[in-house]
Amino acid sequence: SNCCSMDNDPLIFISEHFIYLTFLNMSGLKRACVHGGLLNVGKSCTNLEYLILRDLGSMLSDDALWIFAENCKRLNLVDIFYGKLSDNGLLSLSELKYLRVLIVESCPLLTTDGISK
Repeated sequence: SNCCSMDNDPLIFISEHFIYLTFLNMSGLKRACVHGGLLNVGKSCTNLEYLILRDLGSMLSDDALWIFAENCKRLNLVDIFYGKLSDNGLLSLSELKYLRVLIVESCPLLTTDGISK
């Protein structure tokens, strides 16, 4: 992805018109999009199986990950690099029964205790 100049409107469009997506790569949007658009995608695109959220910075919070975990029950792969994700956000993924691949890198708020839970 790496669409650094994209604003919130394309995310709203995705959440309204691409609700049957199974693969979504939203990497590199940290400077451009607002948090609400990401949440809309998580609420609407409930068929996602593969979710790549790399280099989103503060847009990728525990709340955002919780929305995806709550609504996208078919997730098989989640790839996170550089986000404002803590132990609680990671814990939200533990309820996903189809999750087989979890990649988490450079999330400084994660602790060893949180990962071992």
